[in-house]
Order: sequence, then C-alpha cells, then structure tokens
Amino acid sequence: MTSTPSLSILQRQSASDFIHERFGLYFPPERFDDMLRAITKATQESGFDSIDRYVCWLLTNQLTDKQLEPLITNLTIGETYFFRDTKLFSGLRNTVFPEIRKNSSNNTVRVWSAACSTGEEPYSLAILLDQVQSFSPDWQVNLYATDVNVKSLAKARAGEYSQWSFRGIDENLKSSYFSQVNSHRWRLNDRIRRKVEFSYLNLAVHPLTVGTNGTQLFDVILCRNVLMYFSAQRRQEILQHLVGMLTPTGWLVVSPSEVGIVDIPELSIIDVDGMLMHRKGVYQKVKNSPVPWRNPQPLEQRRVGSSCGHPPTRVVPAVVNKPKIPPSTPQSVTMEGADGLTSVLSLIEDREYRAAIDCLMCIIDDEESGNSLTAEPLFLLARCLANVGQSSEAEEWLGKALQLDRLNPSGYYLLATIQQERGDLIQARRSLEQSLYLDAKYIMATFALGMLLTLHDGEKEQGAKMFSRVKSLLSRLNQEDIVPDSGGLTVSHLDKMLETLT
Repeated sequence: MTSTPSLSILQRQSASDFIHERFGLYFPPERFDDMLRAITKATQESGFDSIDRYVCWLLTNQLTDKQLEPLITNLTIGETYFFRDTKLFSGLRNTVFPEIRKNSSNNTVRVWSAACSTGEEPYSLAILLDQVQSFSPDWQVNLYATDVNVKSLAKARAGEYSQWSFRGIDENLKSSYFSQVNSHRWRLNDRIRRKVEFSYLNLAVHPLTVGTNGTQLFDVILCRNVLMYFSAQRRQEILQHLVGMLTPTGWLVVSPSEVGIVDIPELSIIDVDGMLMHRKGVYQKVKNSPVPWRNPQPLEQRRVGSSCGHPPTRVVPAVVNKPKIPPSTPQSVTMEGADGLTSVLSLIEDREYRAAIDCLMCIIDDEESGNSLTAEPLFLLARCLANVGQSSEAEEWLGKALQLDRLNPSGYYLLATIQQERGDLIQARRSLEQSLYLDAKYIMATFALGMLLTLHDGEKEQGAKMFSRVKSLLSRLNQEDIVPDSGGLTVSHLDKMLETLT
C-alpha cells in the first residue's frame, strides 16, 4: 500500500521537470494534482511502497523506456472513438485524398496517426479508404500509427473495442467491419487490422523514426489532441520535426482547438469543407474560400448583461445516449428540485457520469410530466453530450434549453463550441458575439472569439485585442481560481496559454 502523496514543492517541481524533459509533457504547478495522481498509480505498479521513494528513483537513475512504462501510461490516458469529427473524414475523402492522388508521382501514399491512443483513429482511416476506394489497387497505401503509451498500443493491436468506441459509427458500418466477441465487445476484421502498422514513439525524443523506412516522407500526418499537453517550446520543436517529415504538398491535421497554436511559416491554413487543416507550402485555399468574417462590434458598444442566475457549469464528459431508467431498476433515483441537481453535480464531480446522465433524464422526465420544465438540467445534459462528441444530440437539447432561457451566455458559448467543431465558423462567431452581448466579462467566450479571429489575416489585430481583454479579466482573479466554463483551467494556466498565442 502506497502512502498518500506528500511530496514537497521541490520534489513536485523536480518530477514535473523530469516528465517534461523525458516526454515533453507540461505539468505546471496548477496541474500538479493531475501529475500526482498519475505518479501515485505508477508508484503502485512499479512496486514502491511510497511515492517519495519512487520519485527519488526517477530522478537519480538512468531509466529505460520499459522502466518508465507505468509512469507514461498513467500520464497519457487518451479518450477517443471511431470516426471522431465527421468533418475531418469528409475532408480527407473529398479533398485531401484526391489531391494526393493527383500530385503523386509514384502511386504511393503514406499516412501517419502520430498519437493514436487505442487505435480508433488509424482504423477509421483504414475503414474509410476501404469504403471509398480513393486509391486504385496499383497504389501502395501505408498507414502508420504511433503512441507513447504501450498499454494503449497493445489494445490497438488487439483490435477489440467496447460500445463506448462506436459512438461515432453507424450500426451498418459496425456490422460490416467488426465481429461480436461477446455482449460487450467487438473485434475489427483481420483484413482491416493488418492495414495499420503500430509502433512505440515518443514525440519528444528526436529524431522521429516511423515505420521500417524512417526516411520516407508522409502525405498526411494526424497529430490531434496532443499538442496542447506540451510546453510552448517543446510543441514548436515537435511541429518543426513534423513539418520536416511531410512531403512538399503534405497535410498536417490537428484538432479544432489546436489550430490556433500551430504557428509554422511553412504551413498554410486551408479551409476544407469547413474543416481547418494545415498544408505545407503556400497555396490557394482548397475548394472553399476563407469564410467571410465581418468586424465584430466593439465590446464597449455592447449591452452588458448577466447570466440570469445560471452560474457557469464545468464541462465534463458523460454517457451519450438518452437513457430512461425504469422505476423498478435498482439504479433508479427520485430526483426533485435543487436536491436532484445537487446530486447530479456531485456525481459529475466524482466522475460518475453514467449515473449523472440517468439522474438528469429522471429530472427532465419529472419536470416534463409536471409541466414545470426548467433550463438548467437541459444545459447540463447538452454539455455532457457535447464533450463526448454527440454534437447533434447536444445541439438538440441546447436548443430546448435556450428556448426556456434565451439570456444565458453560457448556453450560447456551448453552442459556439458545437458549431465550431462541425466547421460552421460563421455561426460559431455569431453565437460567441451573442454570449458576449449578454455578458461582456465572459472570459472563455472572449478567448474563443480571439482564437477564431487570429485564424484570419485580416482580423489578427482584433483577435489580439480579444486576448488583451482576456488578460485584463484574468488579472482581477486569483491565480489558482478555476476559470468558469474552461473545463478546469486555472487562471494561471490560461495566462500561460495566452503567452504562447501573443
């Protein structure tokens, strides 16, 4: 049994420095608790009886990657699912793959998923290529997938998944490419599984070698939802290496939330059917021209409103379907009024997401039957759905919530995030402006609008003003305070993010 984490500040900082040096992952003081939870689990898995002895071992020995597996696997627990972000796969199918086919001189295409986690992303690519037959049989199609988490790689190679991984895939596609192992798990067909070559790779250690011939260049590199975890300096180094591994017309794909932190002169931002991607070199925009941005109304001219009694709610993941709990089941709970919502928030805080969704549905059903439906449980449910990728369902519930409470700035901010994820940047901007019209001091809405503006050359200056506004609002708070609606970011952490953007 390991002891409760009791590391000194110096030990914590030293552990953070070690992790950054070895893996590039950035754990500033405001994220020390997350780091300590991972170290505590690694301590147990490595056979140490105390966390301080484990940390001392880390810092005073030349350790191999194998010895550090318990640490990195607990630091990098990914969350993904098949065909995550439909705009991405639509853009690959309709634009990127045809462009590669047109430009290739040797009938070869190489695609790399650079942080593949448990394999859903590269397997989605393999399924897509099999479905649409983008490349004729005389082409050589190579799919590579790497990750630093060996446990995730083992799961990826096995190719077995639970229902949780299929929330981005329809049942017909699932039955075509997967066979049922038992009532809870499905296995990918061997024909597709063999199309992906998995290997261990630490993005923070250079040179980066991928595949049997590490000197070949890639037509597409997907590096999604990982850059945000590196420090600004390490992130820039990694991006430079990735760009060097692209063909002269190659594509780099990051997550929508990371587009604004990619600042590499060799890359141009391309709008591909609403999905923002980066392409090596300077090109005309592919298919669609840049969205027609208009100058925002100055904040000083907007009416300052309030959140109408609805405090910002922490964004958390949850179960994505709309479960109904039969009254006879042991899980059923009677949820009434404020006590019910208090219980839901407690469940969310404890990461009991399934129970929280069940309770929310009970609350909504009870309110509907009594003709007393209120907005707050609808907003909570919409947030949970949005965070696990069920955008259409989230937007449906959000629409109902905003009909009941049209003056809720937090609701419009959530709507903007959903719209941005599906590539509807014009509507996302309008929703953010509506949010700020209602509450000019809404930090995350101001930050999000700044991010959108900085993507377009003509409005970078206005985006910088938004970031200055964010800094001003943050200066009125304590450094350890959690920024409302940020998903747990502290003021200090958001300050550091702004430093990398300005």
